Amino acid sequence: MSQHGPKLEVFLSRAEGEPAGTGLLQYFGEAATFMSGFVRPKFRGLGAYQALVKFRLGKLRERKVPYAVVLSKAKTSAPILMRNGFGKVCEFRTLERVVR
Repeated sequence: MSQHGPKLEVFLSRAEGEPAGTGLLQYFGEAATFMSGFVRPKFRGLGAYQALVKFRLGKLRERKVPYAVVLSKAKTSAPILMRNGFGKVCEFRTLERVVR
């Protein structure tokens, strides 16, 4: 990550003294990408993901970055992101396979 310098920030949220979730911001001039939002199963449904979203939006305001982009899952992350000001631009079909 050191090769990215100030263009990449990594955040860790904690709950009950434990790591609860992570989120990254990658900067591209006047825009940033929300990357790798993840919350441990134990802490899902308790606001940890939303806290990470709000914290990263605050970082963008501090740096005066006017645009943010994110790829999200339609049934999990997208509703939370849309409640925090993101709007849908397009949809992608994704494929998933569980390897056993």
